[in-house]
Amino acid sequence: MSLINKYRPKQFSEVKGQDKIVQTLINSIKLNKLHNGYLLAGKYGTGKTTVARLLAKAVNCKNFKNDVCNKCSSCLDAQTDIQEIDAASNRGIDEIRKIKRNSGLIPFFKKYKVYIIDEAHALTSQASNAFLKTLEEPSSRTKFILCTTEPGKLLATIKSRCLPFYFVPIRFYDIKDKLEEITQKEGYNLKDSKILFKIAERSNNTLRDAINYLDLCLQNTEDKTLTLDIIENTLGLIQDDKIYELIDYLVGNRPQKFFTVISSLVSNGKKYEDIIVYLRGQVKEMIFVKKGLTKNISPYKLKIIKEKNYPIDKLFKILVILGKAINSIQGFVNPKDTSELAYLQIFLQK
Repeated sequence: MSLINKYRPKQFSEVKGQDKIVQTLINSIKLNKLHNGYLLAGKYGTGKTTVARLLAKAVNCKNFKNDVCNKCSSCLDAQTDIQEIDAASNRGIDEIRKIKRNSGLIPFFKKYKVYIIDEAHALTSQASNAFLKTLEEPSSRTKFILCTTEPGKLLATIKSRCLPFYFVPIRFYDIKDKLEEITQKEGYNLKDSKILFKIAERSNNTLRDAINYLDLCLQNTEDKTLTLDIIENTLGLIQDDKIYELIDYLVGNRPQKFFTVISSLVSNGKKYEDIIVYLRGQVKEMIFVKKGLTKNISPYKLKIIKEKNYPIDKLFKILVILGKAINSIQGFVNPKDTSELAYLQIFLQK
């Protein structure tokens, strides 16, 4: 079984990074103030579908106090009267008509019939209008939970009939703590304290990506020992000391040494577009640290950055140039030429 499925939260208390949303849902269930429709919106990998499944279980739990009990007959039967629909592949009006027809029926076994509609923004215009009618005249024993990464594409009339919850990106340290919990439970040894921080950084604030990256790295270990080399080689990461070295040369206006390091990285399989993205990210972190914004910076990086005495105005000019180059590369412009021109522009600055 994959780690993402093995360690998917089975209770609200296990959900990471969405404390306010989870507490609000728990309070509404305890007070029996339930809404007919819920909208869970936010970036992918932040827990929307997981929370939707827990909410569907919680409203039917026979022993709910501050969390689902996972022991009653309703909790143990996670399928009956709970239907999960992927709107990306079932986006037509026929599927919505089926929901409309069945949602009015009394639940077979549970207190409430619950429909979880994932990627709800993918519904066709006809399907959305048909679903709106169902939301306007809901059955008292039917609940709808809509999950979406793009709430702006939903009909305003659908959103207005749902209780909205906007999921935030998962905090850096929450991701690191979850990865640490998994490695301990799986019995793996960490050879370097940087390992989990580097995976968390790579995940772009999504717990799902972080766990999948960890799963991939663990498959390349021997004797259940996870090393920094395994992480960097498996995920194609660029070593931190190389990035700091490149920034030293950019700020110090030493183009020959800079392009020598770039050539070495490329000859070892690194891509021009990845190198410039890493550079931009590290320069941005340096500016954050200089302005006292250290919340999402790993301790080992914080120590290195504080030892660097770069002018913040110079760093900001570099950041702007690198950002423009990255935007061009993402528009399918040649990454080698575009990145090299950006570097030359930095060196030619006074």
